[in-house]
Amino acid sequence: MKIKILLPILCLFLLAGCGQKEKNAAKDYPADEIFAIHIQNDSAPLTLSLSPDDAIHVSAREGAVRLEDGQLTIAQTDGAKNALEQFSFGKKETLSVSLPAGARLPISVENNSGDLEISQISASDLQLENASGYCRFTDVTADSARIASGSGDIKIADGKIADLDLRTDSGYVTLENPASKNIRITAKSGEANLSRLNPQTNLDVSTDSGDIGVAYQSAPESLDFEIASGSRDVTAKLRGARYETDTDGCKKGTVGAGAQSLTVESDTGTVIIR
Repeated sequence: MKIKILLPILCLFLLAGCGQKEKNAAKDYPADEIFAIHIQNDSAPLTLSLSPDDAIHVSAREGAVRLEDGQLTIAQTDGAKNALEQFSFGKKETLSVSLPAGARLPISVENNSGDLEISQISASDLQLENASGYCRFTDVTADSARIASGSGDIKIADGKIADLDLRTDSGYVTLENPASKNIRITAKSGEANLSRLNPQTNLDVSTDSGDIGVAYQSAPESLDFEIASGSRDVTAKLRGARYETDTDGCKKGTVGAGAQSLTVESDTGTVIIR
């Protein structure tokens, strides 16, 4: 008897859901009216990219965007959905923001579980809190960036982030051709690999478990370095290095005047510097 009563209700529910379209709304804002951007995202794929013109463009769920006192807030959270919207019926929400080339704004993002793609944007300060999800940064420019991730791989390619602080509990960290003055990477679990690193960069990398690889664009000419691994598996190929300590588990010394710094430490992983 209960099944007979519930079936018509279920059919109506499914029909209503199947007929429902995504309610993403497109909004445009003059860049000079926005002084900061804050994004809260639960599960939608999130894209931040370069605008084709001088305006800021947002595509988000209806009612998710608010502009107040120069701060643009985008809150696309699952808690804000109504009963029918909790069921996607095969349709996936998206969230996108595009910024003009001249807009160097502070941007903060709280990302729960959606994958994140950031490309070709500029920011004065970039703050990202990522619970889980893949994060890719391509050709991003910022004075400073702080990235904290619970789980999910992180890849940063090209761009110019002057001061980068990256912390992750679990996931692979990959940096390709980073143009930074200071880079700090702290990982509990997962490998960290940096390729085509500028020899003028100050680098500090530490992992609890996970290998570390660092490859410079060209041989550093002025470097103070300390490289260590609890697994006693350290390889360092630094031209002209003068060693204070040179063992299987620790390499410490200088190249030239030691103007830049390199500090690398892994509790259990293999470390290779070249």
